[in-house]
Amino acid sequence: MNKAQVGKRGEQIAAKYLRRNGYDVIEKNLHISHEELDIIAVNKDTIAFVEVKTRTGYPEQADYLSAPASAVTYKKQEHLLRAANTYLAKNACSLQPRMDVIEVYLTPDSCLRPIDKLIEKITALFGVPCRRALHVNHIENAFGAHGYRP
Repeated sequence: MNKAQVGKRGEQIAAKYLRRNGYDVIEKNLHISHEELDIIAVNKDTIAFVEVKTRTGYPEQADYLSAPASAVTYKKQEHLLRAANTYLAKNACSLQPRMDVIEVYLTPDSCLRPIDKLIEKITALFGVPCRRALHVNHIENAFGAHGYRP
């Protein structure tokens, strides 16, 4: 799998995870002012703007610096907050906004059997990545607007 396929697969898994946990996914891959919001989901009185970060490998081998969420830098947070604010300004919403990060860990290449690799290559031709998730970590309220100035 290339980097784009890993990311796409992670977003599919994250959306499925959210739906299974009572969220309604209302937008996916929404582009706003040169920034992409991976997932916008609603749950009860909350609208969650979800950034999805995907890695191949085992979560227990990740440390603070290699964890997927560590890729959501302060600069990235600013861009996401700006995009979320723009979305909320254009779409009247009485829900409480929240910025979440979902980390998805996929099976590493070294653990795939030859038949799995063949299936992955065939499904990738049709744009349907099939790599299995080892772990999903949903970090609610991962960062906020404290100190943020648009």
